[in-house]
Amino acid sequence: MRIILICIFISLTILCFADTINVPDDQSTIQNGINAAVDGDTVLVQPGTYLENINFSGKNIRLTSLYSTMQDTSYISDTVIDGNQNGTVVLINSGENSDAVISGLTITNGNSPTGGAGMYIENSAPTLENLIFPITLPTGVELVYTAISLLSLSQIPE
Repeated sequence: MRIILICIFISLTILCFADTINVPDDQSTIQNGINAAVDGDTVLVQPGTYLENINFSGKNIRLTSLYSTMQDTSYISDTVIDGNQNGTVVLINSGENSDAVISGLTITNGNSPTGGAGMYIENSAPTLENLIFPITLPTGVELVYTAISLLSLSQIPE
């Protein structure tokens, strides 16, 4: 019983101290927001197009658009991570678990000769929710030694 109470206390402590990092208000780029985050934090991305490639770097954080707070699906297509043909757009390969969440974003314009131009996930188990991968992307998501929670992925004409 004592162990259960200690676990509940630790969980509540983590939840109470989770931060929301706003991009671009608090951090100028999504990657800077991820770098500033610690496990349990949320990186909240405002509508716009962000020319960058991102890496979760082993962090179990929530990366999302305003869709998560407003439940307006237009925020999904209005919040874009554009890899600018500069490699994989989203990299998750450092043991992230299901608490690493990507939600409410459009991921486009990646480039990878071996697959995973939009997202490459290896040895991790993130949760993917309400994402759009335009069909012009050569390969959307590549999964290697991965357990994943897929809640909603869409592929639309660009």
